[in-house]
Amino acid sequence: MPMPANSANQPHQPQLQIVRYQPRYRAAFRTLNIAWLDAFFVVEDIDEAVLSSPESYILNKGGQIFFALHGGMPVGCAALKHDGDGVYEFTKFAVDAGQQGKGVGAALMEAALKAFEAAGGVKLFLETNTKLEAARTLYDRYGWQ
Repeated sequence: MPMPANSANQPHQPQLQIVRYQPRYRAAFRTLNIAWLDAFFVVEDIDEAVLSSPESYILNKGGQIFFALHGGMPVGCAALKHDGDGVYEFTKFAVDAGQQGKGVGAALMEAALKAFEAAGGVKLFLETNTKLEAARTLYDRYGWQ
């Protein structure tokens, strides 16, 4: 009896899983974002503060943080920072360089958009930079202006 295609020749590929923040992912939140900042910008004092204490700066103010797990390991993150009155910022969006181009960013964005809608958000914004071409392509695909 023939085996299904690829079952004998390829290792099992762990599925991507999107989860909400848990304290055990605090270090990954910082690590993923610092790597992104180091690659494209400069890590500022406010970045250090937010990334070292996401509970104080994001979660305790009504925001949410999402992680993409691949094989149980955090490979990406994104946050919705609540600015009050139903206004949220899509922020702290980072994907491990080795996982980029594999749908991780899109999965995180979809989770954030669903959470924004579920929270009854009235305005969602983000800030970006023209040199972030891959991110801007993703933002365009989701209709950000």
